[in-house]
Parts: sequence; C-alpha cells; structure tokens
Amino acid sequence: MKIKSVLIVAIPSVFLTSFVIAQDCDDPTGTWISQSGAKLDIQEINPVTGQLTGNFKSPDSLFQDGPHTGTGYAGNTRQQMASNGFPATASTLSFTVKWPDESISSWNGYCDVKDEVPTITSLWLWVRPNVNKYIEHFNTGHSVFTPYRENNEKPPSIP
Repeated sequence: MKIKSVLIVAIPSVFLTSFVIAQDCDDPTGTWISQSGAKLDIQEINPVTGQLTGNFKSPDSLFQDGPHTGTGYAGNTRQQMASNGFPATASTLSFTVKWPDESISSWNGYCDVKDEVPTITSLWLWVRPNVNKYIEHFNTGHSVFTPYRENNEKPPSIP
C-alpha cells in the first residue's frame, strides 16, 4: 500500500517538472524579460531556417501599447547544431519590431549561460523616421534578457 501511494505522488512530481523547466540557450522559445522590464516572447523557431517569430512588449513606463509582433533569426540552436555538426558555446539571435509610428527596432545578440542563468545579451538599434535633427534618427543601447517566470518570481539580477 505504501509503495502505491509513493508511486502516485512521484509520478505527478516528475510530470510537472517537465513543464516547470524554463527556456534556455539551446531552445530559447518562451518569454524573456530585460533589466528594464521589457518582455521578449519567442513563440516559434523554424528548425531548418532558424527564422523565429514572437512578440515584444516595452516596459509600461515607456509605452503602454503592445505587445508588437516581430521576427528574426536564431543560430546555433539545438535543432540547427544537429544539422551543421559544429558545437557552439553561445546561440546567436536577432529580433526586429516595426512600431505603430513606422519606427523600427532591432536587437542582435547572443544567448549564453551566466552564473547558471540563461542570458540573452543584445545591442539594439531604434531607427525613427520623423525627427527634427539627422542625429535623432538613430538610438542605440544594450539589453540583457533572462527567462521570465510568470509566478511573480523575481528575475535574477544582472551585474
């Protein structure tokens, strides 16, 4: 009788564990959050081409609208490594969003494990069409994304 009750308890915990594991650099599908609170949701990656689709939501302190659909590419994911045969120390990623005001933002970076946390480190470029000065067309910066946990668990701090 005790064995049956142990098995009944053990099976659900193993079953639930498979759904709790967060995205990682080998398979970055899922939601990531930046140090500023922006959310990048990578929904699908084509295993042949590496093209990805997803959504991006700016922090509420910047823009109240969204999320906005985007597209990009992932390189060196688990699916692609099998086809090219080369091991990678980091996965490469790009993601582009067209905003309602016709401006465009692009993030280009890599995913690597830092202090046991999958981390996407990226440079971004925001190009705006309607500005007063030539230099205002371009804005650049960097963002660091870590896996987002919807259970209100605080994301890891990034140095």
